[in-house]
Amino acid sequence: MTEPYHIVYVMHSLGRGGTENGVVNLLNRMDPERFRFTIALMESNRAMLERVERPGVNVVTVKRRWGNDPLFPAALFRLFRREKPDLVHTRNFSAIEGLAAARLAGVKGVLHSEHGRDVDEATSLKRRRAVARSVLFRFADRVVTVSEELRSTILTSCNVSAAKVQCVPNGVDLSRFGARGARERIRRELAIGHDQIVVGSVGRHDPVKDYRSLLQAFASMRAAGHVRLLLCGDGPSNLELRALARELGVEDRVIFTGFRDDVPDVLAAMDVFVLPSVTEGMSNAILEAMASGLPCVATRVGGNGELVSHGVNGLLVPSGSPEKLHDAIRHLVDDDGARLRMGRAGRHRCETRFSLEGMVARYEDLYEGLIVGGRRHIPSITPVTRRTVVRAAPAAAPRAATAAPLQPVAEVA
Repeated sequence: MTEPYHIVYVMHSLGRGGTENGVVNLLNRMDPERFRFTIALMESNRAMLERVERPGVNVVTVKRRWGNDPLFPAALFRLFRREKPDLVHTRNFSAIEGLAAARLAGVKGVLHSEHGRDVDEATSLKRRRAVARSVLFRFADRVVTVSEELRSTILTSCNVSAAKVQCVPNGVDLSRFGARGARERIRRELAIGHDQIVVGSVGRHDPVKDYRSLLQAFASMRAAGHVRLLLCGDGPSNLELRALARELGVEDRVIFTGFRDDVPDVLAAMDVFVLPSVTEGMSNAILEAMASGLPCVATRVGGNGELVSHGVNGLLVPSGSPEKLHDAIRHLVDDDGARLRMGRAGRHRCETRFSLEGMVARYEDLYEGLIVGGRRHIPSITPVTRRTVVRAAPAAAPRAATAAPLQPVAEVA
């Protein structure tokens, strides 16, 4: 039996976030007879590892100090020489030094992906980072972005061939979202009346998400006593947001759920989804809301406009404008027909353009093409060339003999 290709991911952590969610979705769906995985983390946060269903995923920690750390690429080089992977996939700028380490270690396929931008790069890439990308992208066979907008930014800011940079949009697991059975149960749990309209959001409470603007927009709807704001998530801005809700006098109409691991059920309890971010790559939160049949109000930043078609499956507004955000939310709150129509359009858009199966098929084609063809072969990954069938092992089935056993987190010097 042919050994599966060995893929090493290099990423900051496996904490809860959009990039990490995408990694878990790939791990669970990619064909275990063709691929096995090692994940190299810079931090030992492995919260999302509990969602990994496939056996044999090896996790190691290659510690990185803040700022420039010359020991980090050297440690990655030793890891690659020891593991002898067929392909290394680095994710986001914090892992970009892994490109040179992988090439120097003789790895066959070298891939980097960009999943979004930090708040300090919301409008343009920092010059220093753009220069670093230009230099280190030379070691990559392919650079992948999650949105066409981010691809355009990379090409404009960095000295890299257009043929090397391609977009692979995120995909959403349609089977997990869209069922409405939990709606009444969640509403009872959160003391939401059956006749109340719920405007909500799911995401990390961080300045980049700009939930301050959402609270300010909601506070302007004082006459709409039948509307509730539901904020699902946690993060460094949580206490500040709770204080702002009290200051604005809407504390009794805003529900902070904290972190929840039943996001599909929480989305089922909503009527309108809002994401007021300052910047985004391609939002998994919007995709999950669309898959749940919710109309979406989003800021016109990053890849949001590639997900939300204004007036079709939601409404787009400028970032940092509570007034425009209020107008868009109020339109959907007041128009039952628009909510229903846009929600259905969003679900259809996910089914036809942003399915998880499509994303997995693109990455499988890309990985295999780079491994087999090396640097001379840059496969086209825009179309889905085939439908990948993943053989799901029964829950009690033994681990595949060809897969590496699950190891405790190892500290690599």
